[in-house]
Amino acid sequence: MKSGNKQRNFRLVLIGIVLTAMLAYLIYGLQLLTIEETEAYVAATTQTREVTTYQSGVRGRIVDRNGVVLAYDETTYDVMFYRDPTKTSAIESARYTQSLIKAIEIIENGGGEIIDGFYIYMNEDGTYYFDFGTTSESAAATRRKNFVEACNFSNPELTAEEAYLILRESWRIPDDMSFSQARKIMSIRQEAVLNSYRAAEGVIIAYDVSLAVVAELDMRTGELLGVQTQKSSTRIYPMGETASHIIGFLSKQATTDMSDIDYVYDSYAQFLGEEATENMLEMGYSFSDYIGVAGVEKTMEAYLTPHITSRQGYRTYLTNLRGSILETLQSVSPTDGMTVQLTIDIELQKVAEEALLHNIQTTREKQEQRLQNNLRYYQNLREDVSTIKMAETGAVVIMDCNNGDILAMASYPNYDPNLFTDGVDDLEFEYLYGDDSNLPTLNRAIASRTAPGSVFKMATGFAGLMEGAITTETRISDRSPYYYYVSDPLTRVEQDAPSCWTSNPANHSNLNISRAITVSCNYFFFTVADRVGIDRLVYWSGQLGLEGTTGVELPGELSVVIGGQDARYDNDKALSEQSSSMPRLIYNQIVSHLRNIAAQSGREISEEQIYTCAEKLLQLQDGFQRELGGEIRRVMQEELNIPEGISLIHSSWVVTISTWLEELRWKPTYTVQTGIGQGVMMLTPISLARYVSTLANSGTAYDAHIIDAIYNADGTLYQEVEPTIHSRIAASDEYWRAILEGMRGVVSPEDGGTASSVFSDEFEDKGYLDNIIGKTGTAQTGTSGTNVDIENTSWFVAALPRDNPEIVIAVMIPNGLSGSSASVAIEDIVTYWFERES
Repeated sequence: MKSGNKQRNFRLVLIGIVLTAMLAYLIYGLQLLTIEETEAYVAATTQTREVTTYQSGVRGRIVDRNGVVLAYDETTYDVMFYRDPTKTSAIESARYTQSLIKAIEIIENGGGEIIDGFYIYMNEDGTYYFDFGTTSESAAATRRKNFVEACNFSNPELTAEEAYLILRESWRIPDDMSFSQARKIMSIRQEAVLNSYRAAEGVIIAYDVSLAVVAELDMRTGELLGVQTQKSSTRIYPMGETASHIIGFLSKQATTDMSDIDYVYDSYAQFLGEEATENMLEMGYSFSDYIGVAGVEKTMEAYLTPHITSRQGYRTYLTNLRGSILETLQSVSPTDGMTVQLTIDIELQKVAEEALLHNIQTTREKQEQRLQNNLRYYQNLREDVSTIKMAETGAVVIMDCNNGDILAMASYPNYDPNLFTDGVDDLEFEYLYGDDSNLPTLNRAIASRTAPGSVFKMATGFAGLMEGAITTETRISDRSPYYYYVSDPLTRVEQDAPSCWTSNPANHSNLNISRAITVSCNYFFFTVADRVGIDRLVYWSGQLGLEGTTGVELPGELSVVIGGQDARYDNDKALSEQSSSMPRLIYNQIVSHLRNIAAQSGREISEEQIYTCAEKLLQLQDGFQRELGGEIRRVMQEELNIPEGISLIHSSWVVTISTWLEELRWKPTYTVQTGIGQGVMMLTPISLARYVSTLANSGTAYDAHIIDAIYNADGTLYQEVEPTIHSRIAASDEYWRAILEGMRGVVSPEDGGTASSVFSDEFEDKGYLDNIIGKTGTAQTGTSGTNVDIENTSWFVAALPRDNPEIVIAVMIPNGLSGSSASVAIEDIVTYWFERES
């Protein structure tokens, strides 16, 4: 019994000794740890480094010609995330993630939204995919490359799922967090690594948060590692939809390369000089910066932006290794962007937009009424009358005809650029870009082309005068149909021979040029175009301003197309570069035909061979009238390995192709159609405004301008935009008088012009009708066999005051019934102009 007690006591003593040793060891370890941490803390608080942060000012304002503000930046507060690139451990990564989880909760509870730009998405079936937020393949490739490099992925070809899982582990996202919540954190972390080269500037994680959110975040800054609030700005467009196509909107940059987003590099080079580069990051931009992507916001980006290096401010701090600021070493305030003043008058702009919408609505009412009153007639033309297109869109341009300034430019439908500041929801996206959308963001004043119809007749008449084909006293009577063509004046071609629009040719007898314009006689201008020829007609059109683009400082302006072989088909240009759609149509027909030939011949012919063969067959058409059969057979043998003997036997193969190629050759019949503004001719509303301005001022074609001046941030003048001349025509005053007299007659009730009875009695009683000149244009949208008059494009151009024109108005309404239908907008705008001037 005593022996057992001794043994038990020995064990207790032994255990006590062990426990005492362990406790001593722990105490010693804690002392060492305390000493080490203290030393580390002392080092962190005593060792220093310099940190420089950069700040941008506010984007420059856009104002109208009278100084009315159209776009400006409003002070707001953003939430920033700063990630110290030296803190790369797993523990630090977890700390950042936990900090972001708390910050996101505060922001969302306060009504804010986290910016979600994460490149990885999840399908409904749980699979993952990349979406780099752009339809441009080159821009998407650039984004992916930057993403892969920034995230240090070893495999550049990894899948979206692989990338997601790697990042989720690396960034220590909690296992129980859903994908939708995780992507908010991962979006922020993604932006941080993409901008790691400028980590001191941080990335924005939420725009325009409430003051309550700012207060709570600032109060809890000690527990929110890397999260701070920052005074910022939001782009405001106070006029809403008004002038939206002119002003444009902003978006985050899609790529580092300006060429990928269609920027006009010359504007940067002109302003920035040696600082200009095609790499936006090198110029001072970051991926979170907003840039202009439409309208003046885009074309004047170099002047408006506060983000280029030369305008950025900076602060250099002395900090310890824990990031605490010890001293501000240097501080330079940023410079705001410049103010851009436009040529437009915002009040006139409002009137133009209202007038355009009024015109579209009244035209559609007329169309619907006409359709119902003549339903059987239209059913014979179009079995399904619901497919008949009616007025829905349009454009108006008002130009100072004595210097080229754009005073107003309306396009319908329009949009509110503030949508892009606040974020586009699903319904708004459907309106802007959906399948049934009329593309509200498209500026139809510069980016919509169509045949002008009779408003081109003044150009044909002027070319005839300048070439000596007619004089002001030459008389021509309507002998419709027009059978005679330059190629063989003695040959009558009755099939599809063009005719005048009037059902009574006697009304168009013995016309001189002025009277022909007034009554818009097709036959007169068939004859003149026939005599002048297409080359000289194109030349004089160009001199009048119908050539290339007008030069207006807006993105997306399309070049005009008049006529000639190069306009119909130019075999020196690629298919995608052709001026008209005809080459593509013929190409598609040939491709389909070659597939049938391959099937009939039983040969193995690849699609690539067929495409190449079709292109080479097209290139046989050089504009000269000649037999192409032998060359067609040669190309088919070289490209498809079909022996010429086989294609000789199957002669229909070659005949069909030859017939189609003949359609690409310019013929005198097309010249005749060009004379009345039909055929391949395509003009924009702004080009019509410049052309009519040239007529109104008797011979000076100005480049169009929508920029009036640029001012430095301090209000001093940087640059004033002066008028620039495209061409100047030295012509007899008699010629100009004859043209303008014809346009006077168009709106004269006494002269019975084509627009003499379309204006209201009130408009006429006030004397406004007697103080304008004008011309209507009705352009068919189909061939004589398929055209439905309701679908005609409506044009109306006017200049005023009559005796000494100051402005020109051009109105275009696609599917607008007839030229006179566009008189509604003309009347509304003219009334406003004269009442304001009185």
